[in-house]
Amino acid sequence: MNAEELAEVLLERGAYDVGFPSSWTSIIQEIHNKLVELDPNYRTLQIKQKFGGLRFYFATENQEHAQEMFDFVEKMEALSYKICIDCGDFATRHSGYYSVCDKH
Repeated sequence: MNAEELAEVLLERGAYDVGFPSSWTSIIQEIHNKLVELDPNYRTLQIKQKFGGLRFYFATENQEHAQEMFDFVEKMEALSYKICIDCGDFATRHSGYYSVCDKH
């Protein structure tokens, strides 16, 4: 699924704002897949870049898996700082607003 298709899926789940660089598509897809696995009825609230990192806000009524879901999202948000915002390669520098690799 490409970035535009993924954004459309997330908007259909109730998100009021979805904005992310295409280099994060695989991370966001992985988050979505895990959340659907744990709670098929989870709602996406907002997905954005803030201070160079991914923010994935969601809601769940599944108390049994809620902590696991939040922990997974937090882990993946941290991973976003290690991905070049331009190409998706391993980021070697972080400016506070974005992360880039040696090529960018």
